[in-house]
Amino acid sequence: MGTWGEGLYDNDGALDVLGDLFDELDPEESPAHFAGSIALLAMMSPASLGCEDWPERMSSSAHLNALGANARETIEKIAADPDAATEAGSRTEEATRILGNYCNGPRFEVLFSEPGVSQVVDEFASQAAEALDELASQDPSDLYDVSAELAPLGILIELKSQIAPERLGRWRQYFDVCNSATNEERDFFDDYAGRVNMAFDLLLERSS
Repeated sequence: MGTWGEGLYDNDGALDVLGDLFDELDPEESPAHFAGSIALLAMMSPASLGCEDWPERMSSSAHLNALGANARETIEKIAADPDAATEAGSRTEEATRILGNYCNGPRFEVLFSEPGVSQVVDEFASQAAEALDELASQDPSDLYDVSAELAPLGILIELKSQIAPERLGRWRQYFDVCNSATNEERDFFDDYAGRVNMAFDLLLERSS
């Protein structure tokens, strides 16, 4: 696993896990899913919108004309130059300390405010939480094996999700066992674990 920092997103494995979650988005399902998918990718996986067929999909989708004029204009600008349109990050300083600088793009409020997009966002956050439920149901390992799978915490932080304290407690208990089982490279993992605990603290503060 390539690692270049102590943030939750600062390794190849975490980015792969995020990519798998973003692959679950279905922009063809409805206009709301179209706008919501672009909004989420622009904010948390901006490089994706310049890859594969995304520019063409954004500019030619049948859902485009079902959106409001400002949303259409925003999507057309992203399609015309994805790199320039998603260059500015929107991550808070607090979230940056936890996650690092990768996968940091703009939050296009005009897309998030389109009818039905809030439900798409909630569904995506639920998928991230369910991934953490699945992780916490497995036999504990050490942080070498599970650190990548903790990446969905970042999605919940950036979407300002509210998670039941009991659910957070299960995730944290699993993490604590894995952290205790990690004996090597403690200088690195102490810093990493501190950021994971900051993530749990922030989510608990929002949910209490």
